[in-house]
Amino acid sequence: MTTIAFPGPAGRRPVATYRAVASRDASSFDREGQPVYQIRHLNATGDHAQAEVLFEDGQWQLCDPDRDLVPGFAFDAFPDHPFLAVEYGEPWNGWATPVVTVETLADVLAALELAHRWEGTTAVLDAEDYEDRIEPRADGLYDLAQAGWTVQQVELG
Repeated sequence: MTTIAFPGPAGRRPVATYRAVASRDASSFDREGQPVYQIRHLNATGDHAQAEVLFEDGQWQLCDPDRDLVPGFAFDAFPDHPFLAVEYGEPWNGWATPVVTVETLADVLAALELAHRWEGTTAVLDAEDYEDRIEPRADGLYDLAQAGWTVQQVELG
C-alpha cells in the first residue's frame, strides 16, 4: 500500500471530521468540516461527554465527541490508515457506508492502489472484466455504499 503524505501534527492522519452541532460558538463554526487529529476524552459534565480535539494548526478545542465529531473509517486490511467521512448512510450488511469528498475518494483509490480513471466527476474502477462507477450525489459528495466496500468506523476512543 502506498502511504499518502498527509498534512497535520507530526505526520498523523486525521481520525474524525469536526461538525459544530453541540458547540455553537464562533470558533466552532470556523472549524466546521476541519479534520481532527487527536481526541482526549475528559470527565463528562452533566448529560454530555466532553473531549479536547486537536486540529491541523496545533490548536485544541473542547467539544461534545458524540455530537460534534464524524468518525473516520478504515478498511480491515489497513486498520491504521483511516480516511475522513463527512457523514454515514444506513449500514450495509453490518458495514459502515461513509459519504466522502472527492479528495477523500482520490486518497482511498490511491492508498488501495486501485486501477481507475476519472470521467468528469465519476471515478471509474477498472477490473479485469468489468468497470465499477462511483458517481457523486447532487451535492458533490460520494456515497461509498455504491462501491460495496467493507469498512468500519474508526473508534474515537
